[in-house]
Amino acid sequence: MEKLKPYLMVSACGVIAVLVLSLLFDPTRADVSRMDALAALKPKSEAPSSLNPVNDDVTLLSSRPVFIMSTGVGAYKDKTFQIFGLSISPGRKAALVAIDGGQPAWISVGQVSDDVQLTDVTATSARFDTPLGERIVSINDAPTQQGSASSSAAGG
Repeated sequence: MEKLKPYLMVSACGVIAVLVLSLLFDPTRADVSRMDALAALKPKSEAPSSLNPVNDDVTLLSSRPVFIMSTGVGAYKDKTFQIFGLSISPGRKAALVAIDGGQPAWISVGQVSDDVQLTDVTATSARFDTPLGERIVSINDAPTQQGSASSSAAGG
């Protein structure tokens, strides 16, 4: 044990020296000052609308249903999509899409239209986030006719 005493003393002194130096000379001081400068440049329009953002999140979550009814009375009617064009540029991805047979309109990635959000655009398809889940629609896909089975049975 006597032989280890000098090594323990040197180790203890080294640990104390590192602690003192880290308290006196903060290696992250430059990074913190840069981050503070970036926060000061933030425009006022991006400031939170209230003092308590947690309550805003709870209000937003409580206003949406947790489960979407897909059958029965009051069920959510699934949307039909028809892609007429896709646009991919350095600053924007968008799709020219008709939802439920409506007029085609350009929707950018992230934009919400008729409870549907465009999440991605590729060279041949567009990905949508709907209340019933994710849908990928190709530019060559024909829209599904939701009343075609009942109309053909009634007419035939």
